Amino acid sequence: MLRIKTRWGPAIQEACKYSSVPPEFLAALIANESGGNPEAQRFESGVFRKLCAVRAGELREYGGITHDFLASTEDATLRDWATSWGLTQVLGYHVARRPGGVEILKVPASHLKFALGLLGEFVERFQLNPKAEFEEMFRCWNSGAPYDDPKTARIEGKTFDPKYMEKGLRRMEIYRGLGTRDTGLGMEAAG
Repeated sequence: MLRIKTRWGPAIQEACKYSSVPPEFLAALIANESGGNPEAQRFESGVFRKLCAVRAGELREYGGITHDFLASTEDATLRDWATSWGLTQVLGYHVARRPGGVEILKVPASHLKFALGLLGEFVERFQLNPKAEFEEMFRCWNSGAPYDDPKTARIEGKTFDPKYMEKGLRRMEIYRGLGTRDTGLGMEAAG
């Protein structure tokens, strides 16, 4: 977490300045997802198959992406949209309709701003408290839902790594414990 604080602390603070999400949550999310590597990327074959199914008309939609939107999309673009990018590993399909597409996920400042926007959508959709319901927010980020849906008996909110939330919560505490101690940042990094 010291490495995250040293390298990304100012960017995290700046990104969180106008957000209800605390910096320690964003720092822990970065640690959980990429270890602080802004160039991290991971192809998600299951997402690619679903996007291909939507394009073929076999599925109505996936993640808000419809057949009409995907009808003439090439495989290379679908691969980009089925890849998780950057510090918090945002899936490319989230930016499919945005100017700049996945390129905005490769730039740390715009990536963090976008990630906070996605977190805000989870907070609003599931009526979460962004200053207290951290386990649910980690679960949303990793699985798309904060918990299983008892109405539909669908298992949502299940993370691939069963310790994902525990790791995130522990990393938040560590980041908080670093406080404002000197992390070796020079004046040029503060400006």
